Amino acid sequence: MKIPTIRSIAKAALAKLPKLTRASVDYAVNEMEESGYQFDKRAAGSSVKYAMSIQNIIDIYHHRGVPKYRDRHSDAYTLFVGNLKGGVSKTVSTVSLAHALRAHPHLLFEDLRILVIDLDPQSSATMFLNHERSVGLVEATAAQAMLQNVSRDELVNEFIVPSIIPGVDVLPASIDDAFIASSWDQLCAEHLPQTERSRRVV
Repeated sequence: MKIPTIRSIAKAALAKLPKLTRASVDYAVNEMEESGYQFDKRAAGSSVKYAMSIQNIIDIYHHRGVPKYRDRHSDAYTLFVGNLKGGVSKTVSTVSLAHALRAHPHLLFEDLRILVIDLDPQSSATMFLNHERSVGLVEATAAQAMLQNVSRDELVNEFIVPSIIPGVDVLPASIDDAFIASSWDQLCAEHLPQTERSRRVV
């Protein structure tokens, strides 16, 4: 499946981004194209103009040797959005934060890789971020990943899916997760006995 991308940016506008100038952009684009890199372009009347995607811009920063967030920090940063009350914009806040952290013009050089973990059985964040996961049975959910105690490779290859925003992935939820929650203690005791032992020790 090809995930649709968000809006593009004109090449001339890149000079307004942090750590870039018009000259540095032109130089980087020329060098990259000479080495075989293909930038996104669109028809504009009888001509063709650059239509820089998020990935194009990040690749320009990388070509120029601008350090990314993960070059300076070894650990991931976690934001937890939660509230017992419904209808207080938890989902909208989460999705908006993920989008902004990835695509805000002043953060593009950081090349932040975002993972949204949806633990709400309503799965609204999943619907926002990946329309193919908005209907039908979804078995590879965040709740199932915890219950099955999957390996890192299984998590990456079988549970995490891309979103409509390049660089933002989602670990989805499903309405079926609500049925898991009602018998969570029993399921953990059956499938994850070590957690039950830990609870008794505590």
